Amino acid sequence: MKKSVSKLKDRRARGALSVVVASMMLLTLVATAPVMAQPAGTTPTQLSAAANLNYVAANTPFTINGTLNDTNGIPIAGATITLQNSTDSSTWNNVTTNVTDANGSYQFSNSESANGTYYYRTSYDGNATYGNATSNVVKVDVGTGGTTTTYTTSTSTSSSTSSSTSNTTSASTLPMMTDKPSYNVGDTITFSVTVPASNQSILWTDTPPSEITMAATSGSWPASNSPQTFNITATANTPGTGLQNKLTAETVTTQVSTQVTYQVTEQVTSEVVPVIVGCFTLGTVDVVNTNTNTNTNTNTNTNTNTNTGAGAATFNIVSAPTSVKLDVFPTLILPKTKEIIAVTIESNKTTGFNPLTVIPSTVRFGHSGTEASPVAGPITWHDDNHDGIKDVTLLFWAKDTKLLPTDTHAILTGKTAAGTLIQGSVKVLVID
Repeated sequence: MKKSVSKLKDRRARGALSVVVASMMLLTLVATAPVMAQPAGTTPTQLSAAANLNYVAANTPFTINGTLNDTNGIPIAGATITLQNSTDSSTWNNVTTNVTDANGSYQFSNSESANGTYYYRTSYDGNATYGNATSNVVKVDVGTGGTTTTYTTSTSTSSSTSSSTSNTTSASTLPMMTDKPSYNVGDTITFSVTVPASNQSILWTDTPPSEITMAATSGSWPASNSPQTFNITATANTPGTGLQNKLTAETVTTQVSTQVTYQVTEQVTSEVVPVIVGCFTLGTVDVVNTNTNTNTNTNTNTNTNTNTGAGAATFNIVSAPTSVKLDVFPTLILPKTKEIIAVTIESNKTTGFNPLTVIPSTVRFGHSGTEASPVAGPITWHDDNHDGIKDVTLLFWAKDTKLLPTDTHAILTGKTAAGTLIQGSVKVLVID
């Protein structure tokens, strides 16, 4: 009994000493922590563009819209996007600029006064963090479409229908992204896809990698006169890096305009002609000339734009976190004070887990395991569980843990140098 009491006192003394040493280390870290310079423009970006209408009449507004994100699918907000146009898709002119919103989306409104084919694209110059990017090219046809055929007769009524059908097939990039770049095995992955306006339902097909299981790999989205965003879900079942989920969708936009003009002109001329036999005038007779002109002009123009879009979202799947055993001092936590909490990550000789491989900057501790980051540590000179492997102690401010009086356990998460995720929980008593 005396030996156990002595051992407990020795452990508490060492814990208190750890707090003092770590506090001194905290002051040293604050005074000497270097400022790390970040490389400029090293993150690749992806820029997409689409037109809400690929066929319009002259002086009719249409929009060019799209999104800017990095190669992990993370949207880039507050970026300046430049709209460019061309008549030959080789010489480009700057038209105007706009700024992306919180979702990385942008939109331009434009119109053309002369008939013809116009090409549009958007560009991003990049900044100290993100590289530059140029979008795909979008083609817009501007014109009245169709011809007029007129039939005229003076003896009968005739009508004719002249129809002109123009079919345009084009390919574009469908903006597609995941809700986050990395997932654990068993997580639900949500892919969002934005498709252009279509007056017909949109058939889509998904080609997923083998590391995920899709809720559905094909389907149909309803028609809409404006762009729509849809979500597709999957389950992560096997670890993988740089995975791509690929999707294709076809939209069809048909414009039909019909103009009918019907005109009837009737002219009646009457004159009195004398009837003469020999030298005698027997009387007069009325001669009537009737001219009826009927002109019927029917012009029907049908324009069909078929747009096949392709999109891909890149993401990673990692293994489920390795469970680790924790020890905490003190177990009574006062989040509203300047209390320092010492959390020890213990080794596990059976599984081969070595806490010295944990990267301190990745560790978080608190209500959900995402709150407080270490303010000092690691302290690595002790072996609390006496298995011959040194344990690691990190210090946290109690006020940063966001622990609630209803919490019975605090959660710690982190990552090892090999990229393995760790997670553990420890019993605590929280006093508000």
